[in-house]
Amino acid sequence: MRREYILYVGMREAFKNFDGLLQAFHDTGLDGSFDLLLLGGKPLTASEKKRIASLGITDSVISLPAVSDELLAEAYAGAKLFVYPSFNEGFGFPPLEAMSLGCPVLASRIPAIMEVCHDAPFYFEPGEQSSFNREFLRAINDETARQQSIERGREVQKQYSWEKCGRQTLALYRQCQ
Repeated sequence: MRREYILYVGMREAFKNFDGLLQAFHDTGLDGSFDLLLLGGKPLTASEKKRIASLGITDSVISLPAVSDELLAEAYAGAKLFVYPSFNEGFGFPPLEAMSLGCPVLASRIPAIMEVCHDAPFYFEPGEQSSFNREFLRAINDETARQQSIERGREVQKQYSWEKCGRQTLALYRQCQ
C-alpha cells in the first residue's frame, strides 16, 4: 500500500532551502508516516543522498527527476501537502499550481510568495527551523486550517490566468511605445 506523501517540486539549489525541508521532515517525525516525493530538479546529487542518509530518512524520500505534466498534476492533486521552502523567489508558479488542484501549501514567508499567494498558504519564517517545523506539523494535523487553506487557495489561484497575463503584458508594451 502506498503511503501518503508530502510534495516538493523543482530544483534544489541553496536558495530553495531543500536542506531545511529535509531537516523539518526529519525533526517532525513525519518521515515515519509520510513519504517525501521530490519531482523534477534533476537526479539527487551525492551530497543530497548523503544528507538524506545521515538523517535516516532514505526509505521515505522518493525522487523522480523528470515527470510529465500529467504526472505533476496528479502528484499535486494527491499530495497531503505541497512545501515551498525557498529563501528567495521571483513569482512562484508551483504554489499556484498546487492551489489550483486543491493541495494545501506550506511556504516561506517571503515577499514574492506572499504577494502571489496572499493568505492561502501556511507560512513559516525562513531561516527559523523551529517555525518551519511548527507550521509543517500544523499544515499536516490541523484539519480545519487545512480546509480553509484549500478553499482560500482555490480563490486566490482564480486571479491568475495566461490570458490575463497576455493582456496585461500587451497593454504594458503598448504603454511603452
